Amino acid sequence: MHETFPYDAPRPGVGRAVHTYAGDGNPLPPARGEPIEAPLHGDLDAIAAAYRAELDGPYFVALAVVRIDLVTLGVEMRLVHATGD
Repeated sequence: MHETFPYDAPRPGVGRAVHTYAGDGNPLPPARGEPIEAPLHGDLDAIAAAYRAELDGPYFVALAVVRIDLVTLGVEMRLVHATGD
């Protein structure tokens, strides 16, 4: 299934987060609905590190932080993967 969520007026310092799961369970319940607001502080590396620390747990697989310049449409991305420890 493919869904899109258009946002007409993005706010500085606020992003959108898409989750894979909606919590613990057996089986894990899938996330549903619109992406949630996520505060953004600092550069991409700081944002990725902050959310990686918050998401630490047995179900963490990966994190992508993407910045899109709305004028030039340039894209910057940071990918963080679980270490497998």
